[in-house]
Amino acid sequence: MSFKKNDLEKLNQMLEFRSIREKSKFEEELLSLRFIAVIEGLLEQKEVNRTELSKILDSSKSYVSQLFSGNKMLNIRTLAKIQKALDVSFRLDAVDNKRFQFEKVPCSFTRKTTVHDFVDSEREQLYSPKRLPGKEKIPA
Repeated sequence: MSFKKNDLEKLNQMLEFRSIREKSKFEEELLSLRFIAVIEGLLEQKEVNRTELSKILDSSKSYVSQLFSGNKMLNIRTLAKIQKALDVSFRLDAVDNKRFQFEKVPCSFTRKTTVHDFVDSEREQLYSPKRLPGKEKIPA
């Protein structure tokens, strides 16, 4: 699939925010959905379904469903109730968006494989290249 320059411009225009308010609403929804994703993982770990969560929170199943679908935003009071209900604490980290941050990534370095790494299991000898029968020199 190939895009024309005009198509990409239209796509960029659709993705642009029309106002600061629209951008703020988007960020609000994104933040709420990040919490919901964490909460969903916790519910799975604790083997609690959404219906049970609604009972614990003393709210309707509809409200909990709307939270998980993104139609309603989480508020601090609900987060506090969820912490208590699931016996967890939410930890917050603030990251300066203007600074570039590296993540720690586990990795291991290995040395380059050599012929000495391949040992013949029967003879405990190294494999060695053998000459093929025939002429010793390759004609030019």
